[in-house]
Amino acid sequence: MDERPDYSANSTWSAYEQDSHIGNTSPMRPVPPAANQQPPAPQYGQPAAWPQGQPVPQGQPQGYGQPQAYGQPQAYGQPQGYGYPQGNNYGYPLNQQPPEAYVRDPRMDYDEFFYGRDTYVEQPERHHGCGCGCGTFIALLLAVALVFTMWPTLLPSQDIIRGTQIDQVRDWISDTFDFEWPLPSQEEIEAIYNQETRADAGYLAEEPSTELLSVADALHYYRETLDSHAKSVYDALEEGILAHDDRISLPMGTTESELQTCWQFVLYDHPGVFNLPDDAHVSYWSWAGSVSFLEPDYKFDEETTQKLADEYEQLALDLPLLADTQEETMENICVWMADNTDYINTDNDQYIDSVFTNRESVCAGYAKAVQYLALRHGIPCVYITGTAEDFLGTGGNHAWLAAYVDGEVRYYDPTWFDQRGFHATQFLGMNLVDINADHAADYPQLLPR
Repeated sequence: MDERPDYSANSTWSAYEQDSHIGNTSPMRPVPPAANQQPPAPQYGQPAAWPQGQPVPQGQPQGYGQPQAYGQPQAYGQPQGYGYPQGNNYGYPLNQQPPEAYVRDPRMDYDEFFYGRDTYVEQPERHHGCGCGCGTFIALLLAVALVFTMWPTLLPSQDIIRGTQIDQVRDWISDTFDFEWPLPSQEEIEAIYNQETRADAGYLAEEPSTELLSVADALHYYRETLDSHAKSVYDALEEGILAHDDRISLPMGTTESELQTCWQFVLYDHPGVFNLPDDAHVSYWSWAGSVSFLEPDYKFDEETTQKLADEYEQLALDLPLLADTQEETMENICVWMADNTDYINTDNDQYIDSVFTNRESVCAGYAKAVQYLALRHGIPCVYITGTAEDFLGTGGNHAWLAAYVDGEVRYYDPTWFDQRGFHATQFLGMNLVDINADHAADYPQLLPR
């Protein structure tokens, strides 16, 4: 049964009591009392209970604490002034009449609320000014923009803030305030070159050549970093793999670790080699710690390998990637990669055929495909392996590139550039200090200078 009170015209319930009974506890202005009803005594710091504009009931003296028929109440401790709300500042009297029957304050706008049982309540519409909140909000936005501008390479490797926007903010700061971003010092660069080598450096030359000025330098970049014996092992592997030999003879005294290093370096220098399985499985025969020959387990036969190689060469010629500058050409190559390749782990994701044929690859395939296209567009480019971690601490083994672009060595990570829906351009054209913030090369002493 509904236990609500009778909202009749003679009800002595206050507006607060009536409204709270229907689920709204916001206090309302009091209902005018009956003629024979005594007004409640004003509390300290509160106005009298008579609403503004209501005449004092007959028989009631108008004295201390009573409101005048116009103006403001005269309660002790209550400030007076033009427009100060009577009773409370939440609403206007509760009544059975339609809202338009009320006498409205011409200075205020009103919202109408219906509370049931033909009961209308009018409330002044609140107006909010700007205040100091806008200034605080703008300052916060500038602070966030500055953080992501100063440390763009610390962003996560997946689902990161759009790199194009970060570049625009950096350019805007440079143009507006005539500000030049600081270049890495020579001490910082040398500290990176002198980092501890993660891989076996026992077969490197005492003073390895790290010059990257032409495509010719890039085609045998890692070979020129080896000592004389390791170079002979490299040459034997290169000749045999490119000729699709079933058995490759090796120089006397070739050790297993030397073979592994030289095998990797041949593949680093030749992104066009793709006819080997991802696990680089080879069978070799050794005696007294020396490997005499090996037999590669090729992925394709010689005819299929040549057919795919011709298709990839033609693709490199047909793609509209060449631009006015090498920097723009490199960006075009990376954009094509990101738009035409999905980052997916498969059984075949370490070579360029995973990109050009299957359009599914990982960091190794991404980097080698960009290296392949860059070399065929006249840009010296070398393949780099190591580890990479974003600012969340996620990551692991990784591959990226160094390229000699428009007269200086820049670093490119085409995998992190592809953010599954947008391009993180802060991972293109980085300097050595920028790339070293979250990338650690296996051979830091072999990075191009």
